This record gives sequence, structure tokens and C-alpha cells, in this order.
Amino acid sequence: MVALSMISAFNEIADGDSTEPVELTEQVSVAMSFQMIGGTMSLAGMILLAMALLVYHYRAPWFYNFLKIGSIFLLLAIPVGTVIGVLALTFLNKHREEFRPKSRSPHMAPEQG
Repeated sequence: MVALSMISAFNEIADGDSTEPVELTEQVSVAMSFQMIGGTMSLAGMILLAMALLVYHYRAPWFYNFLKIGSIFLLLAIPVGTVIGVLALTFLNKHREEFRPKSRSPHMAPEQG
């Protein structure tokens, strides 16, 4: 949505039509408001992921893969995302054994329910 609004605003400028600055300002304002909403939701999601990983020590195998893929995508968001992505990948690499499924001991009796 943000990209489409910005493209529309800049296409009007490129066309050379006599566009009013107020109209362009409104289009850019709409685009930026969607950017702010998306950025806020993204930040909230990242905080919740960090809490699950660092505070609650959630270590499901699927969570490892999810975080690894997300960290790879973060590498593309230069410069801050790159730093966060490198730190996350380093953490995941260092703690990857914690994400492996726990095998049951062969000496344990099966649970009776």
C-alpha cells in the first residue's frame, strides 16, 4: 500500500501535470501513515519474538527455523536490520542444540494415562 501510494504521487510529478502540492502532500501523508502503522506492528512482533526467545526460553524446533528465515530477511534491511540479523543468526548458531527435540530416555517407562 505504501509503495503504491508513493508511486502514484511521484507519477503525478513526473507527468508534469499541474498538480497541487496539497494533493501530493495528502498522498504522501497517506503512504506514511500506513508505514507508521506497519512499522509499529512490526516492532511489537519483534519485541514479542525476543521475549519468547530470551525471557521465556521458548525452544521449539519450528521456532528455530522461523527465526533463522526471518533473520536472513532482516539482513536486507540495511543498516539496522543487517546488525539485528547478524546478531540473531549468531545467537541461533550458538544455541542451535537447544532447539533440537528432546529424545526420551530408553530407560524411562512409557507414561500411563
